[in-house]
Amino acid sequence: MTIQFIKPLDLEQVRATVAKRIASAERHHGFYLAMLDIVKRFEGKQITKRIANALQEKLPDYTIFYDADYSMYHIHIGGNGIEWGNRPSILLGYKASQRTVSTEFFVEHNKGAYLEKERAERCIESLPHLAELVERWNQALGSLQEIHMDAAQWGSIVEYTFDLDRGRT
Repeated sequence: MTIQFIKPLDLEQVRATVAKRIASAERHHGFYLAMLDIVKRFEGKQITKRIANALQEKLPDYTIFYDADYSMYHIHIGGNGIEWGNRPSILLGYKASQRTVSTEFFVEHNKGAYLEKERAERCIESLPHLAELVERWNQALGSLQEIHMDAAQWGSIVEYTFDLDRGRT
């Protein structure tokens, strides 16, 4: 029996995935900066759809959604190749306590988008090390396969204890 739950990695696929994530992080940071400009412009004004309209003017290649559901005000950015599950969501306020635009609130509650630039830079630093990481991953997987196969010689109880497919420990 071989471990199928954990798969070997392909270096080119890993490079493509990391490149895609870098591009996404840089794009999300750009959205944060664009929204920060608009938040500053609307400081102290009531949160309404006009904020989304202002962002739409600034980002015409994307679809901007204003969302006032679930007692919160959000802006969602989609389209232009952004995967549905990777859409940025920007919190503007809470209906119960933060009904006006506040730069301080925006910065405090959207730090993740601000930090995307730093995350992208760290990913870029990792690029020269990807080949080694993939090799080490695949070697570790091979070692796990060997342990699993060795455990099988003492019967199913021991074998299944080391069976990662079943999630048992």
